[in-house]
Amino acid sequence: MSAFFRRTRPVYDGNKVTTYGIKLDEAIPSVLRFGLCARMSLKDDELHRYLDKVVFSEDVAAIKVVLAKQSAKAQSNLTFALATQPLKINSLRLNRV
Repeated sequence: MSAFFRRTRPVYDGNKVTTYGIKLDEAIPSVLRFGLCARMSLKDDELHRYLDKVVFSEDVAAIKVVLAKQSAKAQSNLTFALATQPLKINSLRLNRV
């Protein structure tokens, strides 16, 4: 992982940054939670269905677990997209150039 994205928070001296860093494992889920909760009324178990799809890790095993959970749905979506006419599905990303 890049030095900038280390799992450390930035350190400030007044308005000056003395140590750079972003705790992505805290920041990104918080931003996603805000976006999801602002648009939808979700219960905690429904919210985790979305948040559990995002992981910031160098651990290959942890990444494989997240990908494996989504592989069946991703394959289904890809099959559907390729079997239909993607240009006629407005929300499908394949139709955007």
